[in-house]
Amino acid sequence: MKLKLPKNWSGITLGQFIQILDLPETDSKLNDFVSKLGVLSGEDSELIKSRLKTKDLVKYSKQLAFMSKMPKVRKLDWFFWK
Repeated sequence: MKLKLPKNWSGITLGQFIQILDLPETDSKLNDFVSKLGVLSGEDSELIKSRLKTKDLVKYSKQLAFMSKMPKVRKLDWFFWK
């Protein structure tokens, strides 16, 4: 099973980010990660869990390593109203 995942913060929508924040934490880090994969890929997390191999999970965890740090917020110096 191949999942299409974002490579950086710009690939994650605000809706996905909110869904990830709302995910319940479990005792298993693996289950938490698979739930995040489900939100980001649009696939069912149970389907992901049953089909992915350990090497694929490692690959995806490295690909999503950028999520361990919050994105930088750009400061807007100027803005205009029309």
